[in-house]
Amino acid sequence: MGNGKQYMPWIHYQDTVYAIDHILQHKELSGEVNLVAPHMVTNYEFTRTLAQVLNRIAVLSLPKKLLLYIFGESACLLLDSQRLTPSKLLNSGFKFHFPNLLVAIGDLIAKPENVT
Repeated sequence: MGNGKQYMPWIHYQDTVYAIDHILQHKELSGEVNLVAPHMVTNYEFTRTLAQVLNRIAVLSLPKKLLLYIFGESACLLLDSQRLTPSKLLNSGFKFHFPNLLVAIGDLIAKPENVT
């Protein structure tokens, strides 16, 4: 979408559940805790990885002008970059089960019944 260079946070749903449990057990964690995977990817990398796992080609792009026309101001949700890190989680000893996007998407595709 757009130029594809925007960073987009992602996290496997199981890591979200594990992270929430971790936060509840570690009272020293307070304030905002970013529930995002430790390895940020760009929209371009995410799209290529998803296409790879699905055995599809990713050649179609959505130009910024088209997204702005379709979504108006809401297009910023797709075009703006958000480069977040889970530093509080990592510093408190949390270990991600799916820190890698390829492995995370592969797990979701292999077990679609897990996603509700």
